[in-house]
Amino acid sequence: MMIETPDYTTMAGEFREKDLGNRFEYRVSENPFEDFPHEVFFTEGQVRNGRILKTVAYIVTDEDEYGNPVVEKWDIKHIWARNERGAGFSLGV
Repeated sequence: MMIETPDYTTMAGEFREKDLGNRFEYRVSENPFEDFPHEVFFTEGQVRNGRILKTVAYIVTDEDEYGNPVVEKWDIKHIWARNERGAGFSLGV
């Protein structure tokens, strides 16, 4: 299994999920899935599609039997974000 290493020059931002405090980086996806334009990087090389806003993140966790996305809504706090890289706003840079 090949682990994808993120290209940090394309990262749009980094956020902390409020409930558990885990940190995640994200970038604009080259192959967006429906209404989820971002790729969110997880540990062990996992990448999931999502829509990252200023205070919430919608993360695609699975697909149902009809191919529709199963989505979790997370409350988040941004650590940094770059509008010119696709975050939709700039913060802390």
